Amino acid sequence: MSTFFEGLTGHVYESDASKALQERLLRNRDRLFTFLHHDGVSWNNNVAENAIKQFSYYREDVRRSIKETGLNEHLVLLRFYPEEC
Repeated sequence: MSTFFEGLTGHVYESDASKALQERLLRNRDRLFTFLHHDGVSWNNNVAENAIKQFSYYREDVRRSIKETGLNEHLVLLRFYPEEC
């Protein structure tokens, strides 16, 4: 892993997109590979994405403003929603 970041640091990129990515990777180098050092840390954020997706579906179904009580009840129900969906 340190070899990857050493190579990344030593390379000069030309495009704005590659420079921005280089900066972002170097800025977050301490957090990017946390899953390699700790058991139980996911390498992706699928669980969070699925939770947001389910909340979005709920919001579309309700088609009105959501009050805190209703949102809390829906979040409780999402605990039982299978992650594979």
